[in-house]
Amino acid sequence: MPDIVDIAVSNEGFSTLVTAVKAANLVETLKSPGPFTVFAPTDDAFAKLPPGTITTLVQNIPQLTRILCYHVVPGKLMKADLEKLSSVNSVEGSPICLDFTETFEVKNATVIAADIEADNGVIHVIDNVILMG
Repeated sequence: MPDIVDIAVSNEGFSTLVTAVKAANLVETLKSPGPFTVFAPTDDAFAKLPPGTITTLVQNIPQLTRILCYHVVPGKLMKADLEKLSSVNSVEGSPICLDFTETFEVKNATVIAADIEADNGVIHVIDNVILMG
């Protein structure tokens, strides 16, 4: 089974995420045994950020790394596991609020594809980049 990075690389909709993960030197981490739960923003999600944001982040690796780590949770948490929780703590250290009232919401993003299993965890595809705070 492919790992989290291999799945992202093989999916055209994650090219911005893959570029960001490479820039932040997180490829080896996300290829490690984990397991990890990744809330993966699509290219369309990154495109919703204000103009210039991505360029600024790629030039500020510590901030980029913090934001990317905010999208990763230790452990393999499937949608059914997450439904029992109101929040999870990210690898970055901040909590991520979860809401299942109408749809599967993660902070300010809607999960558009859940439970994509990888060798070292699970990916939940989201429609917005989630920001701390």
